[in-house]
Amino acid sequence: MAKNWRLSVCTRWRPLVTVLMIFGLFIGLGGLISLIETFRYGPLGSLEEKSGELSLGMTEEELTKIMGKPRYIRTVRADETDSLFPDARKSVEEAIRKYGQVVEYAFGKRMFGWTGEESVGGIYLDKEHGRIILLRVQSWWFDQALAGEYEKFAVLAFCIAVSWIGLHLWCKRLRKRRDSQPGMDPPS
Repeated sequence: MAKNWRLSVCTRWRPLVTVLMIFGLFIGLGGLISLIETFRYGPLGSLEEKSGELSLGMTEEELTKIMGKPRYIRTVRADETDSLFPDARKSVEEAIRKYGQVVEYAFGKRMFGWTGEESVGGIYLDKEHGRIILLRVQSWWFDQALAGEYEKFAVLAFCIAVSWIGLHLWCKRLRKRRDSQPGMDPPS
């Protein structure tokens, strides 16, 4: 009598149990991804928050220590300056006149389990001395919608496969054990 619930799970309730396992595994993986994200980046997780620690005069080494590896580095020309800030073009042009060659650093970070990417730009360094001369920090997100759908589909497919195969193997082992024991009633 104690094993009847197991037989019911493998026969009558198998579709419902499979759907519940898929749902539980999908929610559990989402929670695990969020937990990893929280502990991986700590209190100053976003690049925008980290950029608040930057100051004028910092060296390139200090910059990369705080922000990580740059996504791109480009030499800025006066005619290429565009920004969300109205006075940014003027200040970049002044920095180019004063220091000669100015280099812009931009940083990007893809969050674990996310489909988007956070980017921070507008950090200008003097190319000759390697020091921050201008901070016009701009933060933006790129959302890779198509890639995100494939990632969600892959996680869902993984949950379906693991739930279905796991329940199938458990029921197969249970049936094998039941068939090997004499005196057990066959399923009705």
